[in-house]
Amino acid sequence: MSSDRLPPAGPAGRLRDRLAAGGLTVPSCYDALGFRMIARAGFPAAFLSGFSVSAARLGAPDAGLLSYGEMAAQVRDVSAAAPLPLIVDADTGFGGAQNVQRTVRGFAAAGAACLMLEDQESPKRDFGAPGGVVSREDARRRVKAAVRAREAGAGVLIIARTDARNAAGRASGLDEALWRASAFADLGADLVFVTGPHDERELARVRAAAGVPQLVQVDEPGRGHLPPARVHALGFEVALYGISLVLAAAAAFREAIAVKPHRAASYRGLGGALLSQGLLAEAEQAYRDALRLRPDDAQSHFNLWTTLEKQNKHAECEAAYRETIRLKPDHAEAHARLGQALAKQGRWEDAEAACLDAVRLSPNDPRFRNALSAVLRRRI
Repeated sequence: MSSDRLPPAGPAGRLRDRLAAGGLTVPSCYDALGFRMIARAGFPAAFLSGFSVSAARLGAPDAGLLSYGEMAAQVRDVSAAAPLPLIVDADTGFGGAQNVQRTVRGFAAAGAACLMLEDQESPKRDFGAPGGVVSREDARRRVKAAVRAREAGAGVLIIARTDARNAAGRASGLDEALWRASAFADLGADLVFVTGPHDERELARVRAAAGVPQLVQVDEPGRGHLPPARVHALGFEVALYGISLVLAAAAAFREAIAVKPHRAASYRGLGGALLSQGLLAEAEQAYRDALRLRPDDAQSHFNLWTTLEKQNKHAECEAAYRETIRLKPDHAEAHARLGQALAKQGRWEDAEAACLDAVRLSPNDPRFRNALSAVLRRRI
């Protein structure tokens, strides 16, 4: 089913008609409540952001950790909350061409009006960190697969996104991003999205690269705020707020905690939200505040040492691991992480003992056997 034959009364058909008129401003959401609030505010569509869903559902960065099944369940729950077209972040398609087609069919069946498919390598990078994109042919293959699923009756619109502008590696730069945008449009994508243009001069070149509707993220990190009215004046059909609402929710969470500082669980939740945004020092402080209120909370100790690890604070990690083990002596992962921290300090005998404890507690977990093997190799 080509996009020009979509049922006019369906969510994809309604979104197609609004795109023809242009001038759309689309906020992002991560749950059914936010989606319903966006609908009641009168917006023409909403975007189910992978960044925001990963933060809310996993308390983790948008680094390819969400599975197809988790995202499909979120699409189903969110789309049922309001009669508004829902644009869904489909990541890299969750695998090869057949996985891409399954994703398109599955998300459409769950209620999506439109899917966004990107050309990043898999597993994708952490939010804000430079990463690579797949080859031109692999990127085209993803888009072809999505378009074929749409043509076979999935009944959704397809946004083909390229991250080549600021990618690491040889396949990068504005010219590469423009080539991909044009190629994706030629393959039948309904919209294209070039991430990361540096200024309005680049935006003008992006707009000229493809003759299909395009979108711009107005709250893209690393670039000054771009008002939706200016986006529309530059000829782009959609001004997308990709992350503003989840950041606003985290700020509200922080404010609520300031009013009710006695709730350790609130600090732990705040830590997860901050960690998902890469705010490591702030997340560390939130977890320490949680432990100040509940020193025996093993989960907060676990979260704290995860945050310390990301900051390479090995000595502090050791203390956090030991406290987790004191509270939960059978925590195999804490033993293994302790071993790794000790190894980084050159304390090989202690590291070996800690890794042996992890293997003893969970003998069938290959992660702990691998950690022990790594320590033994380095000792030799």
